Amino acid sequence: MHVELGADSISTEQIQRFESKIVLDTLRYPLSTSFFQTWESISNEYAILHNDTSIINQVFQKVFFHYNYKTKSYYVLPPYVTIRTYRTDLDRKKYLIDEIDGIKYKIALSGEGKYIPHLTTDIPVLYHFSSIEKSLSNYLGGIKDDTGRDINDENVQDLRQYIQVNYGHWGGYWHLESMPIIYAMCFFNNGVLIYLRDSWCTGIDVFMPYGTNDFEELSNWME
Repeated sequence: MHVELGADSISTEQIQRFESKIVLDTLRYPLSTSFFQTWESISNEYAILHNDTSIINQVFQKVFFHYNYKTKSYYVLPPYVTIRTYRTDLDRKKYLIDEIDGIKYKIALSGEGKYIPHLTTDIPVLYHFSSIEKSLSNYLGGIKDDTGRDINDENVQDLRQYIQVNYGHWGGYWHLESMPIIYAMCFFNNGVLIYLRDSWCTGIDVFMPYGTNDFEELSNWME
């Protein structure tokens, strides 16, 4: 399957431009409806920069809903997913031996870009901008640069009414995106390889052969 990359790749400048639109005061308990309305409005504006029904969005949606296990008031997605295309098959039997970053696949790489993920769903979609992450992490507490302040359990329960909230396995940080967090999708001649985190402490590499509904888990990890 051929996937065209390049013209629609999101740029760092575009992401930063949307970051600058989010002006956040110190969040106070309980979180206000206007906070989420502002976040949703800016997310909608950001989403239409790449608003299509391409194979990229089809694959992202299929993987996301296969592994998503919690429904809240909102889905929170990463601001972009890395897409790579290769002029070769992925050798699943030797996947653990032939690293994707090795020379075999590097010479077969035909394109790479960053794309805004989309979901077709009745639940509003928010994007995990770094300014939002910083503000919400301060609201929750327990972060590495927040010396001397413990996790605020009351604020955690407040935010969990709206989105998935998971404390990082190593401590000092939060996962605020909806699981699974899909980092990258690699399109080969015989299918798509997807890198994702499926929980606060685990992740998997999944292969979807073209022409099937299979999810082949090639590798997994645990923190």
